[in-house]
Amino acid sequence: MIDAGVKPGDCVVLIGDNRLEWMICDFAIQAIGAVTVPIYPNSTPEIAAKIIENSEAVYGIASDERAASKLGLKTVARMDDEVAGWIRSGPTHTAEIARRLAAIKPDDLCTIVYTSGTTGDPKGVELAHRCVADISKSAASVHPIGETDAALSFLPWAHVFGRINDIFVGMVFGGQMWISRGADHLAAELHEVQPTVMCSVPRMYEKMYAAVLVRVRGLSYRRPREHEAVRRARLHHLPDDLRLPRLAVAVLPRRPRLPVGVVLVQPVLARELRLDDGIEDAARRAVDVHHVHVLRPSHDVLPPVAS
Repeated sequence: MIDAGVKPGDCVVLIGDNRLEWMICDFAIQAIGAVTVPIYPNSTPEIAAKIIENSEAVYGIASDERAASKLGLKTVARMDDEVAGWIRSGPTHTAEIARRLAAIKPDDLCTIVYTSGTTGDPKGVELAHRCVADISKSAASVHPIGETDAALSFLPWAHVFGRINDIFVGMVFGGQMWISRGADHLAAELHEVQPTVMCSVPRMYEKMYAAVLVRVRGLSYRRPREHEAVRRARLHHLPDDLRLPRLAVAVLPRRPRLPVGVVLVQPVLARELRLDDGIEDAARRAVDVHHVHVLRPSHDVLPPVAS
């Protein structure tokens, strides 16, 4: 991005489904002092064009060619192509990135979050680095979550609720985050991951409720036991820890920790939390593995995955 002429304060649009490269690009944009502008992956080219025009974005990053085709920008990097190459080739411009990181102030613009545009033209909300850091620390202090918790992230990160609570709050409480392959895979992933923390929105619960009703209505009267079991499940009241106010965090049954080898550090949040060079040891103890690699936007890249 530096080679492409992206300067501090410039807006960079980021479009694509949730994946590790999306997160890395978000931190990279912040690390060079630029502003992340997420776009929903299912947005139309017309909606994307309005967001690009309104934010005056100068650069774009897309998950693949299909997503890139929606961005009417002169330069668009693809996660499967250029971004993958950046990760393989190693860090560059480390001195310039370090200079830009040191210059970031808490009140500098971090991101512009736009509405989806389904009810009119998308509207953008500017969030400073201070906002991201403060809300993350506040959420972690209010809810009973910590290093032993694991989260399953399935809300799109273009959605401010999913991005802040799954990524930034997760960095504060120090647990694990599993990236879902999408709502269609959620049931199987819940069984596989058994998360202790999960963020959702009312629409998801409405869809789950509707799915239960469809199944109940399709049951035969010759299977009264199954019908009764489903009816009881539908009418069962949620426990208090599933009805936390404002922040929809569901506390699910715990499970043993699984190895995690990558820790991402957000610039201002890292300073707020006073993270020093001892973070590797702390992360290693937290996840109970020997190999922990901390991705620092100033000079690190994603390490190779061990076989």
